[in-house]
Amino acid sequence: MELDLNQSRYQTFDELKDYCYKVASTVGLMTIPVFGYKNKSTEEFAVNLGIALQLTNIIRDVKTDAERGRIYLPLDDLEKFKYTEAELFDNVYNENFVNLMKYESEQARMYYSLADNKLQREDRSSLFTARAMEYIYYRLLDKIELADFNVFKEKIRVSNINKLFISSAVWLKYKLLP
Repeated sequence: MELDLNQSRYQTFDELKDYCYKVASTVGLMTIPVFGYKNKSTEEFAVNLGIALQLTNIIRDVKTDAERGRIYLPLDDLEKFKYTEAELFDNVYNENFVNLMKYESEQARMYYSLADNKLQREDRSSLFTARAMEYIYYRLLDKIELADFNVFKEKIRVSNINKLFISSAVWLKYKLLP
């Protein structure tokens, strides 16, 4: 969290990925021993899921972060998609912004996929909580995409009832079914 006190921009995706690792992946790495796991690859699941979840947060919170003077989207990506910091601070929603956000969403989805590929079957039921978060945040990313990435209009959320439904479905899938 010290990074948030001292840094408000990330030039490259590698810098942002390091931030995501420090603020989210480390939480996963600390909690998987509590829940229990058998496979070493579950550590890679935790790392990749943390990055995916944090990227999803960053995509959702573009407006509120900008209001605080922060830009977590890599500046190299803004430049690549010809979208400026000034436009971000002014909440300019245009084709360049949509293309930028599609790209960032693809990055998040790639890390969800990397996480899924590292979680072995025998560890899934013990990591129910992580899996429920994964499904909830994946649904959040779906909703952001369905809103055509217009995160300036309103804060996009997954309702509490939907979170409960998703969590219950994950529990049924991994706790009751072999």
